[in-house]
Amino acid sequence: MEVYLASTYGFCKGVIYALSLVKKIKEKNKDIPLHLLGNLVHNSSIMDELKNEGFILHEGDYEQIIDEIQNGIIIFSAHGHDPNLEDKIKAKGLSFIDATCPYVKKNMDLIKEDIKNNHDIIYIGVPHHKETEAALSLSKDILFISYLNPNYVKRYLKNPHVYVQTTLGKDELAPIIDKIKELYDHPIMKDDICKATYLRQNALNEVPSTCEAILVIGDKDSSNSRRLYELALKKYPLKKVFFISTLDEINPLDLKNIHSLFITAGASTPPSVIEPIVTYLKSFN
Repeated sequence: MEVYLASTYGFCKGVIYALSLVKKIKEKNKDIPLHLLGNLVHNSSIMDELKNEGFILHEGDYEQIIDEIQNGIIIFSAHGHDPNLEDKIKAKGLSFIDATCPYVKKNMDLIKEDIKNNHDIIYIGVPHHKETEAALSLSKDILFISYLNPNYVKRYLKNPHVYVQTTLGKDELAPIIDKIKELYDHPIMKDDICKATYLRQNALNEVPSTCEAILVIGDKDSSNSRRLYELALKKYPLKKVFFISTLDEINPLDLKNIHSLFITAGASTPPSVIEPIVTYLKSFN
């Protein structure tokens, strides 16, 4: 099979930063419990690796979880978090490590600054995603619009500042942005789709016309990977588009009569997952 690779795919700087940070913490604290508040990044292979290395994964009500932790270091994920949790950890006399992606953190800091300056905020994101929850925790007055199922609430907002979850798709956001411009006077649009997300989405323009199929590699819980898959479906309705997390999910029957294939991968997909898939497909007959 002829295999084409996107010019930009796989790990982004934010994921590399988070993984590098926690591994350094592990090296310096070999005998201290290291508690992860939720998945560090949205990739099950990475999380399995971290759990095997001794990291303790906690999921659920983070306030309650912090109450129950008696010792060790608490690690926040790459997606951002409620800043009140930091105060709760300090009050217990424990320490924490913030592995928030620098780009996400910059976005959160800008929202905080706008709130401080009494600006109205609209936030567009995926419901229940950790980055969305982190942003909405900054103020109860933020107007949330679901990216998946927009429900436009007409509310008096003066020159609202509009933020979006950093892993969303620009093309899919366009109708939502247009509607916001209809509803509100002079909304101020923040260009906060992260560069890594944009580059991976833009690389889908490289699919050769001769390619019969597109393969997106990423965890099903990864927002940026799912956006890549959805964008590929939209851009290439006449091609087969597959979305898999690991080599085990490849069904050889799906590849029957496919002679050329384009591969891309989400920003949280590790090389250890991508490389065996590429090797397998290149040798597929």
